[in-house]
Amino acid sequence: MRVTPAGLGVPAVSFTVSGLDPFAIADGLARRSVESRAGCHCASLAHRDLQLDPPASCRLSFAVYTSPAEVASALAALRAVVRELR
Repeated sequence: MRVTPAGLGVPAVSFTVSGLDPFAIADGLARRSVESRAGCHCASLAHRDLQLDPPASCRLSFAVYTSPAEVASALAALRAVVRELR
């Protein structure tokens, strides 16, 4: 994993969870009031190269005004969604 120094990157995290549909993850997050997006995010060739099925990922985006508590809440919701879907 490559970490970008603060201020030099885009505050977005695209991810997959092995064996789970990214669209189902995004759906579960939405039910918990966490906004996310699932899809190819203009990276369909990368998704295909990674042999993702479906060729998609889920994405969480943050901003300078996102508090650490909001990040923790989003991660807790993601953990709950993964437990629910497994």
